[in-house]
Amino acid sequence: MNKKIIFFTLAALVGSLVIAPLQSTQAAPYVGGDGSVSKYLTKAKVEQYKKGSPYWSYIVKACATDYPLAVAMIDLKSDVEKVTLGVNNVIPKGQCSFYGAVMKANDGKTLGATMILKTDALTEAQSILAKLPSTNQKDASIKRLMELYNSLGFIPKL
Repeated sequence: MNKKIIFFTLAALVGSLVIAPLQSTQAAPYVGGDGSVSKYLTKAKVEQYKKGSPYWSYIVKACATDYPLAVAMIDLKSDVEKVTLGVNNVIPKGQCSFYGAVMKANDGKTLGATMILKTDALTEAQSILAKLPSTNQKDASIKRLMELYNSLGFIPKL
């Protein structure tokens, strides 16, 4: 019986130590590399793996403060690469979700994020379909359209 109590106490302690840094309620609003500020995104963690390493652990916190957020995708960007997370999730009002990736960057200050809501993703998909791109732009447009469809959970009929 004592072993079970000790085990559960240690498990709770380890779990709280792992989750505690992610639950910062005093996080400042996210300021992107381009100077943009989003009131729904905050940086939760920006940490270099090793000193001098090009890899950074980057986590953002998305909170639905005014109304529920229907999030389609989160674009994480740096000066070296871009990672698109197909979220397809609804964050209820008053709650938060965490999204992140390990990314290459020359400087941690260049890490940025963009939240794409489902309504914005649908509008972008409709505009791609409406303008019928030239053959030079067709591959990029189809790739972006498939990203949007996958993040929204649609299966296109071609």
